[in-house]
Amino acid sequence: VLELLARMGVMKFRLMDMDRYEISNLNRQILATRSTLGFWKVDIAAARIRDINPYAEIELLIREKANRENVERFVKGADVFILGTDSPSSILLFHEFVRKYKVPLVDGHCISVIGGTVQVFDYRDPKQVCRVRLFRSPIFNAFARKVLGGEKEIEQFTDEELEQLDIGRLPSASLGFVTNLIACVVVSETIKLLTGIGK
Repeated sequence: VLELLARMGVMKFRLMDMDRYEISNLNRQILATRSTLGFWKVDIAAARIRDINPYAEIELLIREKANRENVERFVKGADVFILGTDSPSSILLFHEFVRKYKVPLVDGHCISVIGGTVQVFDYRDPKQVCRVRLFRSPIFNAFARKVLGGEKEIEQFTDEELEQLDIGRLPSASLGFVTNLIACVVVSETIKLLTGIGK
């Protein structure tokens, strides 16, 4: 996603990821190479953006797990938020704050090896509702109900409950071409939001 956005001339980026590159990333993540293994993903991403466009600005780099404090700082003042996490707690936190600050969110993720989905939540529209339970897998939703005892508004989740969601998540797998196809659709939807052109 960031590769395409940088090449299209996007000038400001905020990057957040708590992970370093691992060998398992080599099959699908464009910035994962033997030379990037062990390095922070956000540092490699920032270097790639600057290598494409030295005039682009990296406004913020966060190398830690999402929590209410860093997510609020990350989201506040953003034009568009692109969600690319598989952490249930992060998904809920990001939706909480993009809704609070009325930031459009584009969510793209791969499911079941060769599938994927992209959804847009334009929180600038007061009629936009958050349907987190509808756009994640039934396994995620069933686990959330089991751990939390039912559905809640995002803001009602305690930090301990969010942590429980992450403990119970199942690993996902995808193929490189699926990841790249989903990224292209994410970028397309992001450009529509930034320019106001297109449905």
